[in-house]
Amino acid sequence: MRSQTRRHIIRETARLVSVLSLCAAVALAGCAGSPSGTRKSKKKKTILLDTVYNDQELGEDAAKDVEAEMGIYEAPELTEYVAMIGRRMVPYAPHRPFAYEFKIIDQMTPNAFSLPGGHIYVSRGLIALANDEDELAGVIGHEIIHAAERHVAA
Repeated sequence: MRSQTRRHIIRETARLVSVLSLCAAVALAGCAGSPSGTRKSKKKKTILLDTVYNDQELGEDAAKDVEAEMGIYEAPELTEYVAMIGRRMVPYAPHRPFAYEFKIIDQMTPNAFSLPGGHIYVSRGLIALANDEDELAGVIGHEIIHAAERHVAA
């Protein structure tokens, strides 16, 4: 039983590493096609992730793209459950002026990621794999920390 738990932890750690790669790719994709790692909006304004307010702006744009491309799983009770877990954990993260949002992406592949500004996504495949609320909370907490610590800005 103990080796099964270790294998599960190793698999989940590997998945989380791939999630970090996805998060970085999503953030960089928002900057693709613009010189010097900048992103141009309709007003030709340059966005650099110097402040948490830049995180919020880039996060809003990236969230629209992610949701359009991946799709949101429309299950109000399940979404509220995920959000409830996330809201319980946010006070333990470094304080940021983000309005954290928790959504379920319509993918059976186990995945979770965060975008700048507090946009947290969990796939329905990951929810199905979670053995209990604690496992799901661990993944959600991990993503909250990425947003709060501004890892994409680094």
